Amino acid sequence: MPHITAKLHEDHRKVEQIFRKLKDTTDRAEKTRLDLCNKLKHELLAHAEFEEAVFYPAIRERNGADISEALEEHQQVKSMLEEIEQMEPASAEFMDKILELEEAVKHHVEEEENELFPVARKAIEKDEGEQMSQRHDQMVREHMRAAP
Repeated sequence: MPHITAKLHEDHRKVEQIFRKLKDTTDRAEKTRLDLCNKLKHELLAHAEFEEAVFYPAIRERNGADISEALEEHQQVKSMLEEIEQMEPASAEFMDKILELEEAVKHHVEEEENELFPVARKAIEKDEGEQMSQRHDQMVREHMRAAP
């Protein structure tokens, strides 16, 4: 099992792929856009849920790291996802909001990978990091099962 930082890095790459696919759609591909948005939403929410419940508290506990900005960014992403759900997938506003969301996620990922992951690799031992990866997988499965 990989260390938790490797697992979260994989999540980030999955989300990037979904954004790429979404940006490749046309206004007429409403069903595809809805499907990709649904997938994006569940990936982002499952990822955030794990980080907020397990990963961030572990870093804060061991290192005293300030995770308040990361939590604020999660809230911003959640709000944008709610806005997108209310929009018409064929509209220009929809894709504008998708691009805004992508920028917010990119910013968050860069900070996380460049600032928090190095701290986590030092603060979280290999065995615990692997256990956290297992917990991550379990929480993602539970989140996906509970998703409508």
